Amino acid sequence: MAIRFVTELPVSSPIADFAAALRERPGVWAQWPTPISALSAKTYTSKIHRGVIPAFRRGEFQARSAAGVLYVRYIGEVRS
Repeated sequence: MAIRFVTELPVSSPIADFAAALRERPGVWAQWPTPISALSAKTYTSKIHRGVIPAFRRGEFQARSAAGVLYVRYIGEVRS
C-alpha cells in the first residue's frame, strides 16, 4: 500500500466554490447550489449569519429562507 502525504488539505469544496462565486458578484442573491429541505434552509440561514460555516465569514454574507429555498449574497468584508 502506498501512502500519500500532503502538506495542506484541499481548500476547494462545492460550498467554498459557491462562496467564492458570490464574492465575485457582491450584493446579488443566489440560490443555494444543492437541494435542501425547508428546515435545513432555516438552519443554514442561521449558520451563515453566525459564521459557523467556514466559507461564509461572519458579517460578510446575508442569507434568507423563502418558501423553503435558501438564498445567499455577499455583502463585503468586515472591517476591524
